Amino acid sequence: MSDTKDEFQRFLENNPEIHVFGRNAHAIYTIVQNFSWDSYQVVSDEYLTDGANDKSCDFVIINLEDRLAAIVQAYYDDTWSRGAAEAKKASDLNQAVTWLLSVNLEDVPKNLRIHATELRRAISEKEIDEIHLLYIHNCPESANCKTELEAAEKTLANALNNFDGEQIETKVAEIGLANSLSLFSGHVETLAITEDIGILGEFGLEQECEDWKCFLGTITGTQLRDLYNAYGSKLFAPNVREYLGSRKSSKNINNNIIQSAASEPQNFYVYNNGVTFLTKRIDQENGGISCSGLGIINGAQTTGAINEATGNLDEIKIMCRIIQCNNTALVEKIVQFTNTQNAIKAADRKSNDPVQNRLDKEFADLGFHYKRRRGVGRLDNRPMVQIEEISQSLASFHGQLTLATRNKTDIFEAKQYHDLLFKDDTSASHLLLIHSLSVAISSYKSDLKEKPNPTTIESRIKDLLDYSSGKQFTIAVIGSVQDALLDGRVSDQFHLRLKPAYNAQTFNVVRDVVKKLVSFLMPLILSNFDDEEDLYNLVRSQKQMEQLANRLAGTISALRTTTPQFFDEYKELLVPLE
Repeated sequence: MSDTKDEFQRFLENNPEIHVFGRNAHAIYTIVQNFSWDSYQVVSDEYLTDGANDKSCDFVIINLEDRLAAIVQAYYDDTWSRGAAEAKKASDLNQAVTWLLSVNLEDVPKNLRIHATELRRAISEKEIDEIHLLYIHNCPESANCKTELEAAEKTLANALNNFDGEQIETKVAEIGLANSLSLFSGHVETLAITEDIGILGEFGLEQECEDWKCFLGTITGTQLRDLYNAYGSKLFAPNVREYLGSRKSSKNINNNIIQSAASEPQNFYVYNNGVTFLTKRIDQENGGISCSGLGIINGAQTTGAINEATGNLDEIKIMCRIIQCNNTALVEKIVQFTNTQNAIKAADRKSNDPVQNRLDKEFADLGFHYKRRRGVGRLDNRPMVQIEEISQSLASFHGQLTLATRNKTDIFEAKQYHDLLFKDDTSASHLLLIHSLSVAISSYKSDLKEKPNPTTIESRIKDLLDYSSGKQFTIAVIGSVQDALLDGRVSDQFHLRLKPAYNAQTFNVVRDVVKKLVSFLMPLILSNFDDEEDLYNLVRSQKQMEQLANRLAGTISALRTTTPQFFDEYKELLVPLE
């Protein structure tokens, strides 16, 4: 373990994506890997509570896309040598649950009130199906912590009884050093399971090439479930994403898998695409296959769904491929091309289309790494633009607030949205302009958090940005007033792009100019609606965003002659419009 622990420490300290979060880096990294998300910055921007009076809520996660929430207590031992984490911190999750869900909102500390408001409304409006209580630390896990977490789960269940609606599933977990290292191993290694494993089944057809060998066969639902119960999420280390869970929706593929397994087990073989395993070596034995190392590269959803299915799993037959391959580049392609089934992988499927290939090259020419697919790690120290994060901001900038905040998977899943945003004339320099706006808003919000005595308007701005949709709302408003900012008709906003001089070397210049503009505009945005207006509904409303943007455009036009510097500096960044 010591070698992996040392490697993990070096990763947190030296990786340019994660080390910027300081003592929060370990918790943010663990959250991203645990939920198989993509952006460390989003976790920091949207879920980190901050503040001394956080009532043991270090992170409050509300992810409507995945229909889940999480309350996280985090502890970080600088020495990485403590015998066990404090059980009291696990117990403090009782306090966190009570303040977030049970105490009168007026009595909840101001820095926590917005998170409590969002969580309560998400529960009441039936927008989430599960709530996680997580204690994340870098010490060995302990029985005492487990006991305290189980008590906190009872507190959560009791609090949820006060809300009317369907049953919400509760989950608790202590993610200590061992589990963190397991997540890290699954992130940086192709196979997290390296031991020899036997797979019982009926295997016959064999294909072989210079760089790979493949056996095709059939396994039962029971055999697949036993593998999952034995190794859990380690099985999915080489996959682009772990099991995503099931929801009772006709659109949810995993729920449909469970239903077909229960209602038509005899037809499951022909309904389902099966499971593909990766291994370092295959040995055929009587009654099955012996593998040296094992991971699922396609079929994580089938595996997780079968584990949840009821009935006689021996009746379910599942097509199974086992691929032996040690060529890293080829493995990456195999993973990419075999993952085409689940809607949540939409961005991965689009990662290799002509527009994305062109954007990749354009970003490289500007000195940036365009991270187009989950599982593709940092190849060098170039600054990164992540596809799902920038696509969300792109949708907001072009006025599609609802798409950005509530249906962002549709950007890649629904052809009309992808083609609307990633067009032939969507350029990397246009995306970089929007990325600078996103970065500037995050930096501006961070500055507000550091202010010991913020003004009333600054507190109100911070409240707006603390909502999970606040940042995208702000991007949408600013994107909608480009005519006023540039003092002229912008016939096609996709033609707004940074001048060629602005690249990775000079990006800080762009960020600083845009941040000055954001600092100037935010009080104007707040002045265009009543102080008592419901911010929660405002930042989620497409209609109210458009109405506010129209009012703001008029305000900007009136101010151009008295404060031209903010607008002129911004305009100077851009290629002149024809």
